[in-house]
Amino acid sequence: MKKEDSMQSLILEEYAKSHGYKAPSYEVFKEKCLQFFGIRLHPSAQVYSLDINEDIIYSVNEIGRFIYTGNESLFYQPALDHEPTMDEARKVLYTKENGIADIFLAYNKLLFNDNPSSLSYFYKHKDNAIDVVFDLDYENNDLLIQRAIEYACQNCYIVNDVTNVLFYNNPSRGYRKKLITMFYKYAETSKERMETFENLVYAYYKHYKQINVRQKVKDECLVCLLDCLNKYDETHQDNILKVMDKKVYLASRTS
Repeated sequence: MKKEDSMQSLILEEYAKSHGYKAPSYEVFKEKCLQFFGIRLHPSAQVYSLDINEDIIYSVNEIGRFIYTGNESLFYQPALDHEPTMDEARKVLYTKENGIADIFLAYNKLLFNDNPSSLSYFYKHKDNAIDVVFDLDYENNDLLIQRAIEYACQNCYIVNDVTNVLFYNNPSRGYRKKLITMFYKYAETSKERMETFENLVYAYYKHYKQINVRQKVKDECLVCLLDCLNKYDETHQDNILKVMDKKVYLASRTS
């Protein structure tokens, strides 16, 4: 297995490098993995495959300094009657129809290079845009964030994944004020969109006690959400918010 991991790592490194991916230094890679995934890597590169968490299926390759976005190893080829060779494993990666290479390159170039050439992939693939912004906490491109918010509002992601919407994978980063602010600016433009924002606040209110985040951070997040709702009340007097009435918002803030 270790030999396969080593060979797969080499194949992926070759592909990434030949298609414009620039592996950062290990120190920078560690910092970004902590920022995006909330995990601490080994002091020096040791493993080819490190799970991120139970909700994120990708794995971190410390030695290659990239994440692997595939569901299965390139060497997992049960249809063959022999152990796959390097060339056979490489063929799996290079076969365009399965999309393994495209997603691998797009995620790594965006997360670790901030390379805008990968943005077109996320604009075209809505689920991946939601994933990289909401699940992996990428916030370095406002247009991508805006697209991800629009996509997420279309498929009920916002209410179903409250923790990922409001908080970072790395607890030390606090709550996601920038994302909340951008979501509110998008939501206030129509009643339908604002309803989604209200549903987020309601879902947060409903699961508030169960969310495993420091109390101070949860309170700061709540204040931010209530400020948005108060602002909406002040500028849209004709609309009645369904989460709570304005007096309750004010009471919550002053209690």
